[in-house]
Amino acid sequence: MKNPVAEKERWVALDILRGAAVLGILLMNIREFSLPANFSEAWRGDPDNANFWIYNLIHVLFEGKMRAMFSLLFGAGILLFSFQKEDPTPLFYKRMLVLLIFGLMDTYLFLWIGDILFYYSICGMIVYLFRKMKPIYLSLAVPIVAILGFIGNSIFLLNAKQTRLLFNEAMAVQAEGKALRKDQVKSIEEWRNLEKTLLQNNEEIKKITAQYKGTYRETANYVWPQSFLYQTTYLPMSIADPIALMLLGMALLKWGYLTTMSSKKHKRILKFALIIGLPLAIWNTWYQYKNFPNYDSIILYIETKGINWMILVYEIQRIALVLAIISAIIIIYRAGILQLTFRMLSNVGRLALTNYLSQSIICGFVFYGCGLNFYAEWDYKEIILFVPLVWLFQIIFSHYWLKHYTMGPLEWVWRSLIYGKMETIKRKEGVS
Repeated sequence: MKNPVAEKERWVALDILRGAAVLGILLMNIREFSLPANFSEAWRGDPDNANFWIYNLIHVLFEGKMRAMFSLLFGAGILLFSFQKEDPTPLFYKRMLVLLIFGLMDTYLFLWIGDILFYYSICGMIVYLFRKMKPIYLSLAVPIVAILGFIGNSIFLLNAKQTRLLFNEAMAVQAEGKALRKDQVKSIEEWRNLEKTLLQNNEEIKKITAQYKGTYRETANYVWPQSFLYQTTYLPMSIADPIALMLLGMALLKWGYLTTMSSKKHKRILKFALIIGLPLAIWNTWYQYKNFPNYDSIILYIETKGINWMILVYEIQRIALVLAIISAIIIIYRAGILQLTFRMLSNVGRLALTNYLSQSIICGFVFYGCGLNFYAEWDYKEIILFVPLVWLFQIIFSHYWLKHYTMGPLEWVWRSLIYGKMETIKRKEGVS
């Protein structure tokens, strides 16, 4: 029986990056835990409101970057796992199956509609097959998927445009008191279904808010079918981006970017990535503000445009800035400063699974109706102020847990299930 990768073989920089990604991803997820659908707030189009600037600053610096960083590191982790001397394939697929169970638990027990573990398990099973490919070919997955994503989004928007225009036509006929044809009735149904799944109007938002503020069962009645829809019908769309980023993570590890690359090269990458990424991120955020400040503006865009070229800009700036963030962290860590901060991040990263799932438990308890019921009670800046409290708890918990144990509680369950035996978790005295 193989043993897990020994604790002493951990690559500290990867743990630090993983810890930063786990904490950072909550900054993006907190909104969906606590507030109804996007574009429903008046402040989104109001520069005089503090929420406007907080939201857009986070959008420039973090939106999409934390998820991308998490995916990159997951891909690198897959490659590291495959470096074991004996054939790791059977264990790896057991690892992904157990992760899939954790993802289902996160979705259907903790009621987190934004769970990524389910998708990561499926992505991992696919990505593993490409582990021996040359890094240059692995890295091509990102532009290929970005282009395919743009094409897919364009097809969706064009279909949505057609559906909306037919809906408008049918509603005009209905307003005149005339009988609707079967195709017009169908057009209304198709648009209403689109509103329920992807483009919630104010009426749908009120229903969703009531469900989140209701009992556990009422919240589940919304989360379960929505999650199932994305895990089945929309599965290809949901896994394409993570797969590309995981493959890029493998390539970066093979190139030494995450491990052996010199600080001098990292500084060059940081400079170049910021020059490219930051202006594009600001432009992308400005474009969102000008074109999508509210629900009505989204509908107008669909009715008149049909194609959003800014998606390609979004992908470029996202990759550039996630590389900038990673390089900046590695440079500062190697400089020997902020060591306490990096030790804390490393601890959080070593308990990545435990900390990720505990965010679902904490936020569900605080915001859902089956808990403290603060859903839709706080405004945006208040929920952002809540995030550091969760971070503080997870940093303290990770620190004290690792003083006594070699791995997180859920990491221990994960490994024990993979290796078919109860793994040793208690730390030996004098070993840190």
